[in-house]
Amino acid sequence: REYAFDGGALPTQITSSGVELLGAPIGMSGVVEGQRVELQSDAARWEQASGAAAAFAADAALGPVTVRTSGRIEYDGFVWFDITLDAAEPTDISELVVDLPLHKDAASLRNMGRYRLEGTGASPETGTYFKNLDERPIFWLGNEEAGLQWFAESLRGWHVADYERTLEVTAEEDGVVARLNIIDTSTVLREPVTISFGLQATPVRPVPDEWRQWRLRPWSGPRPAYTIRPWFTQWTDLFNYPNLEHVVQERIEERQKFEAEGSQVLSYVSLSCATPLSPEFKYYGERWRQTPQSRVLADSALDPQTRIWAHTTVCADSESYRDFYLWMLSRAVNELELKGGLYFDQAVPQMCGNDAYGCRWVDAEGGEHKSFTILGTRELAKRIYVMMKGYSPDALIAHHMSGEVTMPVHGFSDIMIDGENLTGKVGVAGNYYGALPLDTFRAEYMPRQWGAVPAILPQHARSASILKGREDELYWYSSPEAKKPIDHLMGLVLVHDAMIWPAWEVRPNVVWEAQDAFGWDENVEFLPYWNNAEYVEVIAPADENVVVSAFRRPGRIMLVPMNNTDADVELRVRVETTALGLEGGGQMRLTDMYLGGEFTVEEGVVTIPMPARGFRMLVSPE
Repeated sequence: REYAFDGGALPTQITSSGVELLGAPIGMSGVVEGQRVELQSDAARWEQASGAAAAFAADAALGPVTVRTSGRIEYDGFVWFDITLDAAEPTDISELVVDLPLHKDAASLRNMGRYRLEGTGASPETGTYFKNLDERPIFWLGNEEAGLQWFAESLRGWHVADYERTLEVTAEEDGVVARLNIIDTSTVLREPVTISFGLQATPVRPVPDEWRQWRLRPWSGPRPAYTIRPWFTQWTDLFNYPNLEHVVQERIEERQKFEAEGSQVLSYVSLSCATPLSPEFKYYGERWRQTPQSRVLADSALDPQTRIWAHTTVCADSESYRDFYLWMLSRAVNELELKGGLYFDQAVPQMCGNDAYGCRWVDAEGGEHKSFTILGTRELAKRIYVMMKGYSPDALIAHHMSGEVTMPVHGFSDIMIDGENLTGKVGVAGNYYGALPLDTFRAEYMPRQWGAVPAILPQHARSASILKGREDELYWYSSPEAKKPIDHLMGLVLVHDAMIWPAWEVRPNVVWEAQDAFGWDENVEFLPYWNNAEYVEVIAPADENVVVSAFRRPGRIMLVPMNNTDADVELRVRVETTALGLEGGGQMRLTDMYLGGEFTVEEGVVTIPMPARGFRMLVSPE
């Protein structure tokens, strides 16, 4: 990626994966003493640089207001800005905005960082929408290949009357502008005020070459390549307490057995929670814990059978907690030889109001607010990544972050476990039909625009058990009742070239076997349904929910048609064999390696009966 600072304090262009994101330079403007003014800036100067980070600063003016910007860019594309406003005498500012103008095609998707995925999906073609950044100060705008994420610890220093409009995104024919409404009401600047926020272009790194061969599976039996057990729990007798004196030896031996069989085991820990039952917590708990607490320690936590899961949320801005936890974890990784990797539950920054670290703050009107502990959580995740990869370069790190993509943190994971946030929606409906539209899937669950690989965690069985009191077996892979909703979810995963962790149900062995037979490796090229018109064209039906993605390797293709509707349809597809690099002059035989059957491409066209909410895997001969 590239960040260009051509003569100013803010980026003039940001490029990621070859995509130019900005339609115009990022700008600041406002109304000062009744006059509308634009930021006038000197060139940014680079003050310090190393292989890990570069520090910069710039002097500017907003009318009579002096603006000093300082910041740093780190090696993963994380950029942090501290913008200080100062004036020689009391000065009225009635409006202050920062505008992030993006190319229209570089902002076709949006991810608003909300747990329930509200607002995540396709960006509106025209119009304006808003978000309350005080609730969770983060959002992402991008497309299926790249994007830009904005984030902050808090809105400290902002002066707003309407928090519901702190983010204002306007889409027009020629572009999209994300406006930060930092001041929206008359404010007299009497002393310096600093506004801080960050930007990060995504993806943060290339997707690993071998990722398609990762097979996340909790059960035993024949193992395909790269079998990963991502949720190896209870290897210590207190929650997320990797103290060597609390190791459960039987579980360590079980892990070693799995590894001897060829599995890569990720030992379970947590990025933002700790046991309140450790001796250290008795002394430091009030400084470490998040306030207010999201969980209450019940009497049952003292029961020997349940105390292992007793936990409380900690504030990652606590440097002493980070140091203590890294000391414990690194000793456990080395002495227990946890070479497979680590699975971090609750791997998201928390909204915290702990006074010990200034997380609670008060605005100009006396309103109390919490801070988003993104900087402390990032530092913890970064140090863990360096420690783990230094010990075992092939180790994998998984972050369970359902619905809350936060790339300054999750850039330090290999796998992002996502989807538990859909339990309620899936439980009510019994399926993903209305819970996960195609555009929402593209904005959340695909690897290319992030770099870390999302793995969707199915919720059919869990939601049925929790919300309806029904047994998990209702949606087990062998249940006829389960086939349609499970096939629908598997189709969503396949047509987006995504990954699934079938932890609760869904044994996708047939799908994996078909992929292995095709050749599922770094030589596969994904030709997605939203950008493959030169190769594959849906002739009929004319429905945006009937789509075809293609996978190509030298001399061979796999078509994955998906019928994302409630009715059976007859699909007619034009296949451009020459453009795909195939011989046959428009004649070709395709074998369905999932549902069975053969289909013939004649004069470049194939007709395929598609079941409602179903998919096929149509493979050409070798």
